[in-house]
Amino acid sequence: MIAANLAASSGTTIALYFATGDKGISGGMKSGDLPSLNIPFISNLPILGPLLSGHHILTYASLLADPLVSVIMARTPFGLRMRAVGVNPKAAAMTGITIQRIQMWALVISGALGSVAGAYLSIGYVT
Repeated sequence: MIAANLAASSGTTIALYFATGDKGISGGMKSGDLPSLNIPFISNLPILGPLLSGHHILTYASLLADPLVSVIMARTPFGLRMRAVGVNPKAAAMTGITIQRIQMWALVISGALGSVAGAYLSIGYVT
């Protein structure tokens, strides 16, 4: 468990360095904040402009990720296997599904989505 925590700490520092060129250790980070996206025609509208335009890129990515995850979970064999393992692992094992592999992929995917949410909170929302 200690090794996993050390690897996660080092991994985030390396990922930040590759993404921004800054290790984030000192107080003067040059990575700045996440860019906002202004949609050209929508941003000029009186009420819908501020509502739909001018948000961070990860906000729009999360709006696209929701239907994408829904389609993957409802209409692909991987989503069916993941739901089967989540509902009844023993019944899924009886059909030939490798439970450990599906659980590992579920953990990896949830960790990736959680890390994007953490990046949004620490870089996007706070700044």
